[in-house]
Amino acid sequence: MSKIVTVTAAAVGYVLGARAGRERYAQIVINAKKVWGDPRVQKAASDAQQAAADKAPVVKDKFNDLASKVSDKATSGGSSTSGTPR
Repeated sequence: MSKIVTVTAAAVGYVLGARAGRERYAQIVINAKKVWGDPRVQKAASDAQQAAADKAPVVKDKFNDLASKVSDKATSGGSSTSGTPR
């Protein structure tokens, strides 16, 4: 009998939670759209995008330098340590 009660309670909880979840989700979506539409948020997003675009060449160069160093170590057969495992 306790299995039936547990399954029924879980089913009722699921249905009630799903209803509350949809309503809360709709509220969150509405509020998120309001926030995203705010001119201050749009300016901050634009500024961040521009800053990322400005730094992209620098990051790319550093990444390529690091990748070539790793590649050189891999092709030369190891690292600059003594060769003993840690």
